[in-house]
Amino acid sequence: MTLITAAFLSEFGGIAIAGAFFIVFCLVAYVAFRLLKRSAKIAVRLLVVLVILAVAASGSLALYSFLKTPAKPATKSRSTRER
Repeated sequence: MTLITAAFLSEFGGIAIAGAFFIVFCLVAYVAFRLLKRSAKIAVRLLVVLVILAVAASGSLALYSFLKTPAKPATKSRSTRER
């Protein structure tokens, strides 16, 4: 494993990826809020934004926890043939 890969998969890398995921969804929520300005009431607009932010928060936490867990090493299966 190279140094760059190890740094990427470290704690900081997981936080950075989860943070970027959350920021992208925050931008999507902002754009959705602005696009719904004329066609929906404020309650509907806020509900859409809250749903997008909930997906962003849960997705970034899931992504962070997935990246934080160490990979299990591959194990060889036992041979079924007898010698």
